[in-house]
Amino acid sequence: MSLGPIEAARVFTFDIARARAFYAERLGLRLRWADDGAAVFDAGPCMLVVESCRADEPEERALVGRFAGLSFSVADAEAAYAELSSAGVDFVEPPERQGWGGVLAHFRDPDGNVLTIVQYPDRSDGSAGPTEAPAEPRVATVSPVVPVRDVEATARFYERHLGFRAGFLAEDRSYGIVGRDGTAIHLIHAEDEQALAATRTNISIFIEVADIDALWAEVEASQPPTKVRALEKTPWGLREFHILDPDGCLLRFGEDG
Repeated sequence: MSLGPIEAARVFTFDIARARAFYAERLGLRLRWADDGAAVFDAGPCMLVVESCRADEPEERALVGRFAGLSFSVADAEAAYAELSSAGVDFVEPPERQGWGGVLAHFRDPDGNVLTIVQYPDRSDGSAGPTEAPAEPRVATVSPVVPVRDVEATARFYERHLGFRAGFLAEDRSYGIVGRDGTAIHLIHAEDEQALAATRTNISIFIEVADIDALWAEVEASQPPTKVRALEKTPWGLREFHILDPDGCLLRFGEDG
């Protein structure tokens, strides 16, 4: 039994045509499929799904204009920042090197959703310097970045109950990366209650797996302290179980039924 890759990440919009143009033309993502309610883009091994919301529905309105917790990996954050800025992308601030060695810069889409570009440290020789830039910047992968109250405690939860491994924990525990079978979830320390509330109410991660029965047996046997939804067949044809991590992020594990 092994986890499959994270298949999709979602952001929400009030104007699907405007959002579709932004992600395709300004970010350069390849459009895979679209209709009047959604647009699906290729983003490395993961799909980015942009879904339409109704502004007159309070629950849907709350999904738009938040920190999305999604990071686009780039080889050179400064070069990507310059190119995307020249294309009209609205950055919150210039790239900034983090204590864990990487470089981050946050930007807004037309609905005010905040996304991130991240340049990971090159540790092939033990250094934390930037990687060599290719001929031109490209979006490589999408990984969720989840605000959490206690990075180390949340990482241990993923290890103990979901079989992930902490591949990186910053010395000051401001950032961590947990992974399993090629998947990765990034954890960033937050004390701001609005950011932590967004984790509880607006962030969910779908993870496709192989042999979901075996994984559910592992999770159930570990007796996680947080709320779970038992394995069941969904109306849309998947078999899924759900679990909340310690900060309320909804993890949805699924397999074709």
